[in-house]
Amino acid sequence: MKDAGKFAFSVQPEDIVFTIDDDIFYPSDYVRKTLEYTRKLPLDVNSIGYQANALVVKKDNDAPTWKNYFFHKKCGNIFKTDILGTGTACLLGCNYPSLDDISYSSGFVDIGVSLDQTRKGIHLWTIPREDKYLRSILPKDLEASTLFNTVNRAKSPLMMSHLRKLISERTPRSGTRWDKLFSSETGTVDLEK
Repeated sequence: MKDAGKFAFSVQPEDIVFTIDDDIFYPSDYVRKTLEYTRKLPLDVNSIGYQANALVVKKDNDAPTWKNYFFHKKCGNIFKTDILGTGTACLLGCNYPSLDDISYSSGFVDIGVSLDQTRKGIHLWTIPREDKYLRSILPKDLEASTLFNTVNRAKSPLMMSHLRKLISERTPRSGTRWDKLFSSETGTVDLEK
């Protein structure tokens, strides 16, 4: 099951679900701090986390590039993203995919879950944190064996096919700060701004 195993559990639609990895240190205030952002980002239409990627187009170049939001590095704002890392994600039970829905993406489950969320109309966001608020506890001698190094870097045809699907189906405004999209007049986020 690899990384898809975190979706082998039964949850209730109203449950708040945290998906985690065994090689990340989570501080004692992790749940409380994460849930603070659900006031701005209600989980019925959003999923949030600390590891994420956004496909963005830089002003000086028309070619899209990936903006990476690493869980162990400082992020000063809330940003709209395309891929949410499942080792640091928080989502509502009704949006939690079943293992049957995403088992095809074992080894690259972040892409599979993000595609599932996108198809459900759920917006993905990375939330603020200080540098090293979360940190890797993976021993150096095991880095070569991580799924990132053994699966993602291999760029299998199956993974790349689903990444292309995600890119073609993603919602607009990736890499944009939440405060640039939020309308105080309507109290909503406008992704068409």
